[in-house]
Amino acid sequence: MLKKLHKIGIRLARPDILFFCLPWLMVLLVVGTVAQRDLGLFRAEQLFFSSWVFWWGPLPLPGGALTLTLIFINLCAKFIFKSTWSWYKSGVILTHFGILLLFIGAIFTATTAEEGYMTIPEGWEKSVIQDYHKKGFYIFKNEQLIASYEISDLVEGQHIVLPDTPVSLHIRNVCQNCSFAPTPENQKAGKHGLAEKITLTARPLNPQNEANMAGITFDVKGAEEDENGFYASTEAAPHAIHISVKEDDYRLQVQREERPLPFTIRLIDFQRDFHPGTMMAKAYRSDIEVLDGEAHWPAHISMNHPLRYKGYTFFQSSFAQTPAGEATILAVVKNTGWLFPYIASIVIACGLLLHLAIRKGRSKYE
Repeated sequence: MLKKLHKIGIRLARPDILFFCLPWLMVLLVVGTVAQRDLGLFRAEQLFFSSWVFWWGPLPLPGGALTLTLIFINLCAKFIFKSTWSWYKSGVILTHFGILLLFIGAIFTATTAEEGYMTIPEGWEKSVIQDYHKKGFYIFKNEQLIASYEISDLVEGQHIVLPDTPVSLHIRNVCQNCSFAPTPENQKAGKHGLAEKITLTARPLNPQNEANMAGITFDVKGAEEDENGFYASTEAAPHAIHISVKEDDYRLQVQREERPLPFTIRLIDFQRDFHPGTMMAKAYRSDIEVLDGEAHWPAHISMNHPLRYKGYTFFQSSFAQTPAGEATILAVVKNTGWLFPYIASIVIACGLLLHLAIRKGRSKYE
């Protein structure tokens, strides 16, 4: 068994795997970078860099995830099965190990990192962050989430039944980027809420994915007579739809995915500095209070001074005018693997220095 495993390891350590993978990785980097102009950063990253396989017409091609996985396996096999385990090669082995740590850190970050944002009006507090890109249609029963559907998975004509009720939803229209127009007076019959005011139609996707405003329209059947009819929901106007079934309240809403924080952020004050003689903002500052159980303390977030707490980093991103007043927008990043690049860089530097020291020391005695 060990002999067979060693044979497989030797094959995986072949240098021609790296020889073909590295040029293809360079091609992906160039093509993906150029494609960002038309597709936008998010879609280009998903198509070329995060995918295992992508299609060029009828031809499947390896994506960035598959290419980097093959390189990582090749380097691991080379490290384990073909390294010369001696003091003279210890610097090379340590450098090789540092490179593997970089890959391990990248894998850890790709699988665990979270990015999102918070919009907090002055005097308000929040304990959830919203995703920049993941958008869905959410169904809550008495404020408890019971079902969710990604917008990209919904299709026209699809039927959704509210669990344990006679109420069904018939999807009429789905748009990942909606345009809005006033609903004509002669078309308001049978429409409720937002659908009475605006009509949603699909428009081309914005290259900046976070600027796309998703929405759906649907018919409700099987509810109370005054609640049956045509509805619309969009993240651009996040007015929830409420359907009553006996004593239960069902809330239906299109929104960006929300993730809970293990603590709460309260905005005490938001300030802007302007360039002299203009209304152009020069800097933003947020005075906040962190609430974590019984503990609470003030903190300050500005454009070059983020807040770090419990693995989360809060950056001052922008601001918004809301019905509740001026609000701060904080970019939120959770990256538990942030130490890997620093550790790997130190290991690689130590390996190179050790290799040079051993070579220099040995040359004195030759």
